[in-house]
Amino acid sequence: MGAGAGQALLDAVEDLIESLAGAGVGAALDPDSVPIPGAWVSPRTLDLTGDGATLAGGGTAAVHLYLVASDSGEESYVLATLAGLLDKVLPLVTLGDLEDIDVGSSLSLPTGIVPAFRLQITLDI
Repeated sequence: MGAGAGQALLDAVEDLIESLAGAGVGAALDPDSVPIPGAWVSPRTLDLTGDGATLAGGGTAAVHLYLVASDSGEESYVLATLAGLLDKVLPLVTLGDLEDIDVGSSLSLPTGIVPAFRLQITLDI
């Protein structure tokens, strides 16, 4: 890991993207690079107040993970695609406390608005 909490967050996000790729889910931090179907990783908060947390890391980060599919106009296809991504992702992540998986979300990407599932996950940094 790098020298600071910001670098630790970046390292954790890159590790997540690599894990997702290993499970067959392409993912990106940059919205311009999100594969469809795939995932967009969007860091939201950084918590450095827990036991062992320092400015160099050791805390947690809340990350929104958007699973996206192309909008074919056919609901059953979209739902099947997103459900398949979810099945691949769930074994790899820790869901945020008291967070439901938003299965009725959408995401505006440079390529257009796409249907999405949104998960809030927790990463150790």
